[in-house]
Amino acid sequence: MKQAFSAAVLKWRYLTSILVLALCAWLVTGTAEPSFDTDYRVFFDDDDPQLLAHESIEREFTKSQTLLFIVESLGGELFTAEHLHALQDLTREVWRLPYVMRVNSLSNYQHTSAEGDELWVEDLIDEPLTYSEQELAGKRAIVMAESELRGILISDSASVTMVAAYVDLDRAEESVSAKKELVQRARALARDFEDRYPQLKLRLNGQVAVDYALEETATDDAANVEFRMLLALLVLMALLLRSVAATIGSVVVMLATVAAAAGLTSLLYGSFNAINISSLYVVVMLSILDCIHVLSAYFSRLAAGDEKRGAMRNSIEKNLEPLFLTTLTTSIGFGAMNFSASPPFREFGTVTALSVWLALVLTLTLLPAIVLLFPGKAPARAPVTGLVTWLQSVFPRASRWYMPAGFLMIAVFLPLAFTNVADDDLMEAFYEDAPIRQSADFAEKHLAGYAFVEFSLRGEGPNSVTTPEFLHQVEEFVEWLEAEPDVLHVSSFSRVVKRLSKSMHGDDEAWYRIPEDPRATAEYVLVYESSVPPGLDLQDSVNLDKSALRVTAYLRSISSVAGIAFSERAMAFLQDQNAIVKAEAASPFLMFAHIGQENIRSMLIGCIIVSLFVCLTMIVTFRSLILGTLCMIPNLMPAVLAFGLCGLFVGEVNMGGALVFTIALGIVVDDTIHFVVGYRRLRRETSLT
Repeated sequence: MKQAFSAAVLKWRYLTSILVLALCAWLVTGTAEPSFDTDYRVFFDDDDPQLLAHESIEREFTKSQTLLFIVESLGGELFTAEHLHALQDLTREVWRLPYVMRVNSLSNYQHTSAEGDELWVEDLIDEPLTYSEQELAGKRAIVMAESELRGILISDSASVTMVAAYVDLDRAEESVSAKKELVQRARALARDFEDRYPQLKLRLNGQVAVDYALEETATDDAANVEFRMLLALLVLMALLLRSVAATIGSVVVMLATVAAAAGLTSLLYGSFNAINISSLYVVVMLSILDCIHVLSAYFSRLAAGDEKRGAMRNSIEKNLEPLFLTTLTTSIGFGAMNFSASPPFREFGTVTALSVWLALVLTLTLLPAIVLLFPGKAPARAPVTGLVTWLQSVFPRASRWYMPAGFLMIAVFLPLAFTNVADDDLMEAFYEDAPIRQSADFAEKHLAGYAFVEFSLRGEGPNSVTTPEFLHQVEEFVEWLEAEPDVLHVSSFSRVVKRLSKSMHGDDEAWYRIPEDPRATAEYVLVYESSVPPGLDLQDSVNLDKSALRVTAYLRSISSVAGIAFSERAMAFLQDQNAIVKAEAASPFLMFAHIGQENIRSMLIGCIIVSLFVCLTMIVTFRSLILGTLCMIPNLMPAVLAFGLCGLFVGEVNMGGALVFTIALGIVVDDTIHFVVGYRRLRRETSLT
């Protein structure tokens, strides 16, 4: 069969090459124009409970998609006439950005005061350039005394503030291009602002900025890493194979496979994302590995004196079985990604599993067609020949120590591997010197962190959130949140009601409390909402019929495990509040915390199942229980060592670690199968002679 297949491949090599290239061209040109999806929702299934809870909260309240402008006074105090004027100017400019539906800042903070029975609501900062020193000091005192502002919109040192823009990208025809437009205009605004006000430094953050930064990081990596990888492979092939034909053939096969994989991704899923684009890197490595196996055997036969057609036929016959087995096991290994709870990881696994078969077909058809166009000349002695010869002489002498040493390493590192905690942190996707990472670290140090959890608390019906009983229980919950060590600040409608009560009683601190008369609360809220300008109402914290409100807890930088534990403790506390009929906890941070935990567990379980399946495949293929089982030891050793060292020095593993384990498993299986097939072939040839 091998002889017939190799003869047919070489006979029809030009026709088959044209057909497979036509298939690759169709995959590339016959699909939709590829795009990059930066929406964090792509990481979740449509029926994901955390996503549904988050969308439910967003439907009732202001959307939590934010673009944050963090302003730092390089000279210290922000409460100068010039700096407050700059802040007012920035607030107006942010309002003009596309898709912005609400802007919160110190300058448009709705300060309340009362004269008799009349409640006055007005911007805290009106005409800052006309303020006297006494007025500036008064504004500062108001801001620093407000729990709704301090630590959220103003730092304790009064040197850092934030302008928060809430955006609705869902109304855009194309959310990906809308996000790019918004962030680029925000960056231009920031540059112009710093030019006009050199004493102020502006940093961008928020979910919109983070999403776009992920796209930039992924696309930059796709360009730079892919180019450097290709360059490194070209240099290595030129050094090791010393053949123009081998280098050209391998590069053409690799480029055709990568192009087909990109087209396949576009055809199946319509767009790239930060995860499924990684399939292109894997395809580069695996396609080159296939080519190297065929070319090594080809040049070996040329060196033995065979003519080029016979040498290529012998190489195909020799490598057909191991290449097929490695492709099968590799595709099964990447198929394990379909155990993932996150769609992009499943997409990555599916595309890679299909692309390795394309790589095999291209290696067996296009590579021989290209290489045979060149003269069949054996390359000069490879520079690693001496090293290989030395290793061949050293390894047999120490072979009796390999297995005991391997089992000793497993015994030491396997328990350490199980000490890892499944954890994930979105900001760890960026380098520490990345602007978005530095901005997030700076914001967490001076203001509320980028991580937050929103709680939707529902009463018995319309206007139920203005009843004293409901508000008292909300306030108990807020106080419980503030006592949590991981909570930096809490934003709640109950604090707005307490502030209104205080304002209506001459700013007497004794009246900073929940009114006992529900009609008073309803009147305060009605007057307040009728006095604020459009876009600054209470819909960010209370729904339209006053049947539910939102409490937001801003967290310090904590692990996903700690975040989930915090939300569970909070929900347990709320179960004892009888006036709160229903409570939900959700936020992008909490969504990624849950999906990270589920994804790591499901992928590791999937890898274990696939490892067992690969082991079974080897047992059947090699017709040896012992050989097939022993083959899994070198396959799993790298993962055991890596996770053991991780458990020793880091103590946690994230989604990226699970992804690397899957990739490593596929590549190591490739090498093991070639080694075992070669070993069995030599045994047969030796026994025949």
